[in-house]
Amino acid sequence: MDTIIDDDRAARAPTSFVRADDIAWAWPTGRILMALLFGISGLLKFAFHAPIAGAIASKGLPVPDLLAWGAALLECAGAAALVLGFRLRATAAVLAIWSLLTAILFHAFWAAQGMEQQTQLASFLKNIAIIGGLMVVAYAAPRHRSAITNA
Repeated sequence: MDTIIDDDRAARAPTSFVRADDIAWAWPTGRILMALLFGISGLLKFAFHAPIAGAIASKGLPVPDLLAWGAALLECAGAAALVLGFRLRATAAVLAIWSLLTAILFHAFWAAQGMEQQTQLASFLKNIAIIGGLMVVAYAAPRHRSAITNA
């Protein structure tokens, strides 16, 4: 049996649940919020360089001073790139790899006990969630034009 559809109702039916115009603010806002995390973390690494270098040294990594400065620079530069929309795919990939490395090296919940295990698990999962957000940025980023002009 054929169903007769009112032409007016069909014309009003949405073609998708959410129109791109309705969420245009989400793209730059999401990148700015993600950048806040990396930017503040990077600035804190600059401000508290010695304890960061100490934490790096405690993991047995070489040249902890240089790695601490590098981590601060990477996070600040990554935050700026996210905000400006500069090479978003590459930026997201680098920050995702960085987040995975820090999760594994500095939030090893599997080696902790008690409350420390819960704290490290929460930090580890936070990093995994950040990687998910960065994957969305990499997927949604414009491919062949500057995102600075199309933020």
